[in-house]
Amino acid sequence: MSNTNEQAENPQIISDGNSPIPRKKNRMGLTGFIFSIIALCFGWVPFLGWILLALGFIFSLIGVFRAPRKLAIAGLAISVFSFTAYTLYFTFEVMAGGGMCSMTDFINY
Repeated sequence: MSNTNEQAENPQIISDGNSPIPRKKNRMGLTGFIFSIIALCFGWVPFLGWILLALGFIFSLIGVFRAPRKLAIAGLAISVFSFTAYTLYFTFEVMAGGGMCSMTDFINY
């Protein structure tokens, strides 16, 4: 009887040795991580990449406040890195006159 009460209070305790232990899931963190990875790949697409990047950042930020946090932190880091990289790329592209640019273009100016 005490095992049943203990199991009701703490769902991690399983009376059967063969049953798997249920794990906590952070679906917001996982969703943010997936959106961030997709945004990293498709960030060069004008509107699609930025929308995916924003969704990845928002879901990862929400997921950081839930346990487990590993994928949410990774998604947040990927989102921030992607945003910085794409912002710098598009800034340099506009400064170069709208064409593909490289650092040698800026050195020659």
